[in-house]
Amino acid sequence: MNIDYRTIGNKDNEILSTLIKKVFEEFGIDIPGTVYTDPTTDALYELFQAPGSVYWIAEENNQILGGCGIFPTEGLPEGYAELVKLYLSAEYRGRGIGHTLMQKSLESAKVYSGSATGGRRKSLSRTPTNKFSQPEQGNIAL
Repeated sequence: MNIDYRTIGNKDNEILSTLIKKVFEEFGIDIPGTVYTDPTTDALYELFQAPGSVYWIAEENNQILGGCGIFPTEGLPEGYAELVKLYLSAEYRGRGIGHTLMQKSLESAKVYSGSATGGRRKSLSRTPTNKFSQPEQGNIAL
């Protein structure tokens, strides 16, 4: 398994939107008022052009497996960023890919805050059902 990690590109929008919607369907949360119907799901590259944001992609043999990002969500206290949109195709879960995507996102938050020793504070985004909140590998320090 040779997984490559990179930041999002404009060509990734359609593939990521399909992957994310498939995950929502898998967990039965493909309902109005969620990311499933949010128009930004179809334009993640544009969304993650906001200052202080980044979205990481995991891919193998040019196939996107999933992604995760950091975003300075409106309404958060000063100095906070939110860990957002961690989605991974079902067949690639449990291999540490999600863990690596989160770590890359958290490291990016430190870089964007101008501090290599702690950076901006992080907030974790979760679905109301908590179905996505099962850790792959131990605890993640936020």
